[in-house]
Amino acid sequence: MIKRYSIILLLLLCAWSSFAQKPFRPAGRKAKVSDGVVYGAKVGASSTWLNYTNPHLSVLPHDLTIGPTASAFIEVPFLSVFSVAPEINVQQKGGATSYIYEQDYHVEYKLKATCVSARLPLLVYAPVSKYFKPYVFGAAEIGKVVGGSISLSQPGLEIPNVSLPILESDMRDWNWGPMFGAGLRVNIPLPHLTLVMKLEAAYNNGLSDTFSKQEHDEMAIPTNVHAYNHQGARSLRGLELNIGIGFTPAKRSVCDQFGPSFKSQVISYD
Repeated sequence: MIKRYSIILLLLLCAWSSFAQKPFRPAGRKAKVSDGVVYGAKVGASSTWLNYTNPHLSVLPHDLTIGPTASAFIEVPFLSVFSVAPEINVQQKGGATSYIYEQDYHVEYKLKATCVSARLPLLVYAPVSKYFKPYVFGAAEIGKVVGGSISLSQPGLEIPNVSLPILESDMRDWNWGPMFGAGLRVNIPLPHLTLVMKLEAAYNNGLSDTFSKQEHDEMAIPTNVHAYNHQGARSLRGLELNIGIGFTPAKRSVCDQFGPSFKSQVISYD
């Protein structure tokens, strides 16, 4: 008797868990969609520039650096419309500054840095439906420079061109700052998982001074010479545009977790 009641209880539990996963739509109500943890990656392009606090440097012509960006992320939802999405990002950042020295010589200063950053975004969703979910986010970012170069071009002068690895010249190892952005998430249900697509735009507001100690001590090579006065601070700012793809594993019923043949074995038991 106990075995028979146990079998009936398991059958009811299996039926309930299978039914709970189906999109039930009572009159006047929409089915709720439970979003799980998303595992994914993003790729895109960034446009970065050098921001100077010294007014003599900030008024000089500044060029943008266009480079690739790539990230791996995990998005963890909580409290219905919120998510935290820690990610590791690899990106090329930098900029260029140019000026005329003594009305005769065009001097150009270029910086390109490859950075690996850890980011911690907080996402706030405003769902249109269970498939389309616009969002805004804010994030803290801390990054380390792992490579790149810095160069000085000054045709007509004694040393016309100088180029060195960036960490041997004027770039500080670490940089940090906040990020702000907006995006659209699209959920595509599949038999065994939910495919997640993202389109995202962001602004990176670097706050840390990227001048190294040797730069401030006038020991960096290539040195910032002539009109390029290195007093004050220099930070990295930029814009990003990314596309992302990820997935949320499908939830399984209690019966499914015991194996595909569990239901048939229970039903055939006498």
